Amino acid sequence: MKRLCTILFLVVMMMLGSILPNPLAGGRKPKNPYRHVEPDAIPTPSSAALERTVPNTPDRIRMSLSEERAVDMSEVSESIRTTDNNKSIAAGNTDSPGTDKPLSGRVICIDPGHQSVMILKKVPVAPGESRTVWDFSIGTRGAATGIYEYTVALKVAKKLRTTLEELGARVVLTRERDDEPVGNVERAEIANDAKADAFIRIHCDGSDIPEARGISVLYPGDRYIDDIDMLEKSTVLSEVLLEEVVKATGAKSRGLVERNDQAAFNYCKVPCTLIEMGFLTNPEEDRLLNSESYQEKLVQGMVNGITRYFSETE
Repeated sequence: MKRLCTILFLVVMMMLGSILPNPLAGGRKPKNPYRHVEPDAIPTPSSAALERTVPNTPDRIRMSLSEERAVDMSEVSESIRTTDNNKSIAAGNTDSPGTDKPLSGRVICIDPGHQSVMILKKVPVAPGESRTVWDFSIGTRGAATGIYEYTVALKVAKKLRTTLEELGARVVLTRERDDEPVGNVERAEIANDAKADAFIRIHCDGSDIPEARGISVLYPGDRYIDDIDMLEKSTVLSEVLLEEVVKATGAKSRGLVERNDQAAFNYCKVPCTLIEMGFLTNPEEDRLLNSESYQEKLVQGMVNGITRYFSETE
């Protein structure tokens, strides 16, 4: 009987051991090396890794790398082109070698007279001289329109630049805005630094006599300038410019005027001239000078005079 009980006890203990956890395993379940990972546990790249901030772009704070590259390439293709000698130049400012445009290879500096900013500053009338003149002035104003000379001069200058560039010239403007303060000496230095073939100064006239009208052209005198070649070329440039502008506009010619008192002439080292396109103090001429059609005539006359000057001085 005792033996039977012992056998039954052993059988029961064996059955219990098969279903109870192993005490040596510490009650822990072994890890499954192939367990499923939840999606939110997988790290994803941040938006900063896909995009980068482009500084100094107010209207486009952030852009993707692909967008930025596309914009850069389009801007480059539109704004510059490269010559055979790998020198980058502003598109439209000059032509590639070998072109047969009438002004190819020419550098022309255009000086729209005056500006809206007045600086009280005097400079020697010529290098090394004790006599001084004002370096800045506002200019005259339209009797009928109220538009200032500096505005008219800049509009005509930009139209002239466009046409000269179409003919192959490289054009330099002494100012691009009405509120850009550029003194008379600096204007001459801009033309000198550009090694301009011609320096064209654009102005409007004014008078206490409302009936005064017509076009005159000023050229440098020899009181302070001893460069004979520059003086002779300036005279020729002034003569043909006056003739062609009067022909194109039908305006009255007031002739050529020699000037020794203008710093922009006396500091200049290249052929130069100054055209007074008409009187803003004359209501009729004021309206003409501010009309698109008359400005186009003025520009065409200047272009004809400039191309004629180069043909006559070659």
